[in-house]
Amino acid sequence: MWVVVILLVVFMIGKFVYDKNKVNTYVARQGGITQKYKTLIEHFKGGNPNVKILKITEDSVEVGVTSASGSTVFSIIHSFEKVIITWKVNGLVMGNHGLKWEFHHLKDQNEIAEIVHKELNIYQNNVLESKDIY
Repeated sequence: MWVVVILLVVFMIGKFVYDKNKVNTYVARQGGITQKYKTLIEHFKGGNPNVKILKITEDSVEVGVTSASGSTVFSIIHSFEKVIITWKVNGLVMGNHGLKWEFHHLKDQNEIAEIVHKELNIYQNNVLESKDIY
């Protein structure tokens, strides 16, 4: 009985590693993570020279700005057949906030950016209203 359980676990781990390797190879063939998601990266940089690429891995890239008073970071993570976008703010004045989105990896990146920016604006307005900052 234990042999069957162990074999099943080993198979599942092997399958995950195999699939993850296929994903990383796919992204590499697209020119790497920064090339595959170039449009999203540029949207999140927004033309601001202070916004930089902070970290790159085979399947993710972090874009943002950090300072002594806090940080704002967008993460773009390629995971199997989806792209996961996270937004995290750690600040002295407004505190810590975060949002997450998931899209099919072939969805138009301009549409993804539009959805993220729209929902992010709604969230930020709600935060400002709740803190009575207006």
